[in-house]
Amino acid sequence: MRISPVFASLLLLSTGCHRSVSAYSGDAHLRADRSYTDALVADAAQHALDPSDLAAIHQQKGVGLGLQVTGRQFRAGQNIPLLLIYQDIAASGPVSSTDCSGFSILIVDADSGTEVPAPVGSCEADSELSNSNVPLVIGNRRFLHTSLFGVRQELTQPGRYLIRGQWQSYRPRAGGFHKEDVYATVQSNAIPIVVTR
Repeated sequence: MRISPVFASLLLLSTGCHRSVSAYSGDAHLRADRSYTDALVADAAQHALDPSDLAAIHQQKGVGLGLQVTGRQFRAGQNIPLLLIYQDIAASGPVSSTDCSGFSILIVDADSGTEVPAPVGSCEADSELSNSNVPLVIGNRRFLHTSLFGVRQELTQPGRYLIRGQWQSYRPRAGGFHKEDVYATVQSNAIPIVVTR
């Protein structure tokens, strides 16, 4: 049976595209796997650090963010409590983290290489974080308790994951702090976890 030149060209093109996608997916997987291995080593070194030391290691423009997770292995669908530690270490002026939407969680599936940001659940109405007029000044360290429960469906699947916090802090102006007045965005340490059935 003879294959037409047009059909052969289409077949070759589709095969080439498939290889490109596979190569890209393979690269993403290798990067995620390397990041997971690096995070295991860093986590072992930073696991016992004081919260202020953890925030100081992970800072941008003088504001720092650390992440603590109790446990490293969880069952699929299990609530995973998180503790975000954030601090003004040496910002050039007052900053705010009092808008809870300034925090997010990044989850990386180390087995597929996919990254999906996850919002942090909203604050309690009477919490300090819900008051957008409270500045964070140098030396102040605060804690935000949150969890991944119900945030990402990916963690209902067994696998290896990296969890990292992100904090976007703002500058003050008349009338409070506003998202358009971003001061710095800082990422926390990455914590490797395993989700089992």
